[in-house]
Amino acid sequence: MLRLGLTRAAAVLAGAEGDPRGAADELRAQLPPTHPYPLERARALLALADLERRARRRAAARTALHAAREVFAAAHCLPWLAHTDDRLAQLDGRTATGTAAPALTDLERRIVTLVRGGASNRQVAAALHVSVKSVEAALTRLYRRLGVRDRAGLLASPAAG
Repeated sequence: MLRLGLTRAAAVLAGAEGDPRGAADELRAQLPPTHPYPLERARALLALADLERRARRRAAARTALHAAREVFAAAHCLPWLAHTDDRLAQLDGRTATGTAAPALTDLERRIVTLVRGGASNRQVAAALHVSVKSVEAALTRLYRRLGVRDRAGLLASPAAG
Protein backbone atom coordinates (compact mmCIF):
# COMPACT_ATOMS: atom_id res chain seq x y z
CA MET A 1 0.00 0.00 0.00
CA LEU A 2 2.89 2.31 0.72
CA ARG A 3 4.61 1.37 -2.53
CA LEU A 4 2.40 3.57 -4.74
CA GLY A 5 3.11 6.67 -2.66
CA LEU A 6 6.85 6.01 -2.82
CA THR A 7 6.67 5.36 -6.56
CA ARG A 8 4.79 8.62 -7.05
CA ALA A 9 7.37 10.54 -4.98
CA ALA A 10 10.26 8.98 -6.91
CA ALA A 11 8.63 9.91 -10.23
CA VAL A 12 8.08 13.50 -9.12
CA LEU A 13 11.72 13.77 -8.08
CA ALA A 14 12.94 12.23 -11.33
CA GLY A 15 10.76 14.67 -13.26
CA ALA A 16 12.17 17.59 -11.30
CA GLU A 17 15.70 16.44 -12.16
CA GLY A 18 14.97 16.98 -15.83
CA ASP A 19 13.46 13.76 -17.20
CA PRO A 20 9.67 14.17 -17.02
CA ARG A 21 9.11 11.82 -19.96
CA GLY A 22 11.06 8.94 -18.39
CA ALA A 23 9.48 9.62 -15.00
CA ALA A 24 5.99 9.57 -16.53
CA ASP A 25 6.72 6.30 -18.33
CA GLU A 26 8.01 4.72 -15.12
CA LEU A 27 5.06 5.92 -13.04
CA ARG A 28 2.57 4.73 -15.66
CA ALA A 29 4.22 1.30 -15.70
CA GLN A 30 4.02 1.06 -11.90
CA LEU A 31 0.45 2.37 -11.59
CA PRO A 32 -1.84 -0.50 -10.58
CA PRO A 33 -5.29 -0.80 -12.22
CA THR A 34 -6.85 -0.93 -8.75
CA HIS A 35 -5.64 0.04 -5.31
CA PRO A 36 -7.00 -0.47 -1.79
CA TYR A 37 -6.94 3.31 -1.39
CA PRO A 38 -8.50 4.79 -4.55
CA LEU A 39 -7.61 8.35 -3.56
CA GLU A 40 -3.93 7.39 -3.44
CA ARG A 41 -4.23 6.05 -6.99
CA ALA A 42 -5.97 9.28 -8.04
CA ARG A 43 -3.15 11.35 -6.54
CA ALA A 44 -0.68 9.25 -8.51
CA LEU A 45 -2.75 9.97 -11.63
CA LEU A 46 -2.48 13.70 -10.87
CA ALA A 47 1.29 13.38 -10.59
CA LEU A 48 1.33 11.43 -13.85
CA ALA A 49 -0.70 14.17 -15.54
CA ASP A 50 1.78 16.80 -14.37
CA LEU A 51 4.72 14.77 -15.67
CA GLU A 52 2.97 14.17 -18.99
CA ARG A 53 2.24 17.89 -19.35
CA ARG A 54 5.87 18.74 -18.63
CA ALA A 55 6.90 16.13 -21.22
CA ARG A 56 4.64 17.96 -23.70
CA ARG A 57 2.23 15.04 -24.01
CA ARG A 58 -1.03 16.92 -23.51
CA ALA A 59 -3.36 14.12 -24.60
CA ALA A 60 -1.80 11.71 -22.10
CA ALA A 61 -2.01 14.39 -19.40
CA ARG A 62 -5.68 14.97 -20.20
CA THR A 63 -6.37 11.20 -20.01
CA ALA A 64 -4.70 10.94 -16.60
CA LEU A 65 -6.61 13.99 -15.32
CA HIS A 66 -9.93 12.56 -16.48
CA ALA A 67 -9.15 9.24 -14.77
CA ALA A 68 -8.26 11.06 -11.53
CA ARG A 69 -11.41 13.16 -11.83
CA GLU A 70 -13.57 10.03 -12.04
CA VAL A 71 -12.07 8.66 -8.82
CA PHE A 72 -12.46 11.96 -6.96
CA ALA A 73 -16.04 12.34 -8.18
CA ALA A 74 -16.94 8.78 -7.13
CA ALA A 75 -15.49 9.44 -3.67
CA HIS A 76 -17.27 12.82 -3.40
CA CYS A 77 -13.89 14.37 -2.63
CA LEU A 78 -14.85 17.90 -3.61
CA PRO A 79 -11.56 19.75 -2.90
CA TRP A 80 -9.55 17.30 -5.02
CA LEU A 81 -12.27 17.32 -7.65
CA ALA A 82 -12.09 21.12 -7.87
CA HIS A 83 -8.30 20.95 -8.06
CA THR A 84 -8.48 18.43 -10.90
CA ASP A 85 -11.03 20.56 -12.76
CA ASP A 86 -8.69 23.55 -12.43
CA ARG A 87 -5.81 21.51 -13.84
CA LEU A 88 -7.98 20.39 -16.78
CA ALA A 89 -8.99 23.98 -17.42
CA GLN A 90 -5.35 25.11 -17.38
CA LEU A 91 -4.42 22.33 -19.77
CA ASP A 92 -7.20 23.43 -22.13
CA GLY A 93 -6.18 27.10 -21.86
CA ARG A 94 -9.29 28.37 -20.11
CA THR A 95 -10.28 29.31 -16.61
CA ALA A 96 -12.17 26.99 -14.29
CA THR A 97 -15.43 28.76 -15.17
CA GLY A 98 -14.99 27.71 -18.80
CA THR A 99 -14.26 31.19 -20.13
CA ALA A 100 -11.33 32.02 -22.37
CA ALA A 101 -7.79 32.36 -21.08
CA PRO A 102 -6.99 35.49 -19.04
CA ALA A 103 -6.93 38.81 -20.84
CA LEU A 104 -3.78 39.91 -22.60
CA THR A 105 -1.25 42.02 -20.75
CA ASP A 106 -0.60 45.59 -21.88
CA LEU A 107 2.61 44.58 -23.66
CA GLU A 108 0.88 41.66 -25.40
CA ARG A 109 -1.95 43.92 -26.55
CA ARG A 110 0.56 46.40 -27.95
CA ILE A 111 2.43 43.62 -29.76
CA VAL A 112 -0.80 42.27 -31.27
CA THR A 113 -1.82 45.78 -32.37
CA LEU A 114 1.52 46.34 -34.10
CA VAL A 115 1.50 42.89 -35.72
CA ARG A 116 -2.05 43.49 -36.98
CA GLY A 117 -0.76 46.72 -38.47
CA GLY A 118 1.76 44.72 -40.50
CA ALA A 119 4.89 45.37 -38.42
CA SER A 120 7.74 42.86 -38.48
CA ASN A 121 9.27 41.54 -35.27
CA ARG A 122 12.14 44.00 -35.67
CA GLN A 123 9.72 46.92 -36.12
CA VAL A 124 7.67 45.82 -33.09
CA ALA A 125 10.84 45.60 -31.00
CA ALA A 126 11.94 49.08 -32.05
CA ALA A 127 8.53 50.59 -31.35
CA LEU A 128 8.30 49.03 -27.89
CA HIS A 129 11.98 49.49 -26.99
CA VAL A 130 12.55 45.79 -26.34
CA SER A 131 14.76 43.19 -28.02
CA VAL A 132 13.66 41.17 -31.02
CA LYS A 133 14.10 38.05 -28.87
CA SER A 134 11.59 39.45 -26.35
CA VAL A 135 9.07 40.01 -29.13
CA GLU A 136 9.64 36.49 -30.47
CA ALA A 137 9.21 34.98 -27.01
CA ALA A 138 6.04 37.00 -26.37
CA LEU A 139 4.59 35.93 -29.73
CA THR A 140 5.41 32.28 -29.00
CA ARG A 141 3.60 32.50 -25.66
CA LEU A 142 0.65 34.21 -27.34
CA TYR A 143 0.44 31.54 -30.03
CA ARG A 144 0.45 28.78 -27.41
CA ARG A 145 -2.06 30.48 -25.14
CA LEU A 146 -4.45 31.36 -27.96
CA GLY A 147 -4.07 28.00 -29.68
CA VAL A 148 -2.77 29.36 -32.99
CA ARG A 149 0.29 28.35 -34.99
CA ASP A 150 1.45 31.52 -36.72
CA ARG A 151 0.90 35.23 -37.37
CA ALA A 152 -2.06 34.54 -39.65
CA GLY A 153 -3.75 32.59 -36.87
CA LEU A 154 -3.01 35.39 -34.44
CA LEU A 155 -4.54 37.95 -36.79
CA ALA A 156 -7.67 35.81 -37.23
CA SER A 157 -8.06 35.03 -33.52
CA PRO A 158 -10.91 36.93 -31.86
CA ALA A 159 -9.26 36.31 -28.45
CA ALA A 160 -6.26 38.40 -29.50
CA GLY A 161 -8.14 41.55 -29.88
